[in-house]
Amino acid sequence: MEKSIKKPLLIFFIALFALSFTGCGNTLTKASINSTFDQTIEEKLNNITNPMNSVVSLSSNPYDYTKNPEAAQDYKYIVSQGEKSLNFMLNKFAGS
Repeated sequence: MEKSIKKPLLIFFIALFALSFTGCGNTLTKASINSTFDQTIEEKLNNITNPMNSVVSLSSNPYDYTKNPEAAQDYKYIVSQGEKSLNFMLNKFAGS
């Protein structure tokens, strides 16, 4: 009777141990993806808000910042990310 209990328990613990490593790997990957996404959005915002053209930076019209083709492309990327970008922006505003 005792041998019949040991084998299933051993299999159960081995499976539990293996599954615990799988869960940790997914969490780390997700965190690194979010970090990369945040860095990308931050770079694109920096490109838009700090243009090479000093005339644009003197303008009070926010649309002047996206007239530049590179800035327009960055703006379109941010908008195309949808809710993910929105959440990033809201967190950024809440933190400042």
